[in-house]
Amino acid sequence: MLKELQHLPVCEIIWPNLKQVRIRSRQTSDPAQYIVHECQKVLDGGGLPHNLHIFVNSVKFISRVIKLAGLLPEQVKIVCSTSGDNGQSNQNKLGQNYPIEQPSDPVKKINFYTSTCFEGCDIYDENGVTFIVSDGGKANTLLDISTLFTQICGRLRNSRYKDEIVHVFSTTRYSQDISVDEFIAATKRTLQDAVRYVKEINSLSDDTRI
Repeated sequence: MLKELQHLPVCEIIWPNLKQVRIRSRQTSDPAQYIVHECQKVLDGGGLPHNLHIFVNSVKFISRVIKLAGLLPEQVKIVCSTSGDNGQSNQNKLGQNYPIEQPSDPVKKINFYTSTCFEGCDIYDENGVTFIVSDGGKANTLLDISTLFTQICGRLRNSRYKDEIVHVFSTTRYSQDISVDEFIAATKRTLQDAVRYVKEINSLSDDTRI
């Protein structure tokens, strides 16, 4: 704690009527294909009555799902920043037929949100179901469980399904269950490899380094 704040009293707020959120984890080798399957379930004739609200910090992921599922513009709502990366705007990544919308715009059967909506926006949909997608191969889609994850859980304000979140994630080298001893041993090996590499670099002559 900052020295300037140490003299201030610390208060703990206990909120009344708290409800526990149940996280349903779904591990898959291809998160995009998993979401495509979920989209098809709510769009097919006689499909499920709820709407999907998919939080994933990747416009490329959203674009891929739209193409794989053959989603029509009137079926999809996309909320993300207008800027992009590598000189390409997010609108160009999505195509002109899929406009970037605002959180307050009417919901559709399939709704996508990037990190621009992870905090501070209110979404109203009584039939909304929240999906959080983490692609282990893309660092920008990974979330801090203690901050961003809990923020996303509260975005749908009035949904009858607000107490249940589906977390779709892909396999990474950290996904498998290991013991504490195995984790410590793996960490030590990584440290030893790093120390050995630094020693090799430091042993090079100045001419070789250049």
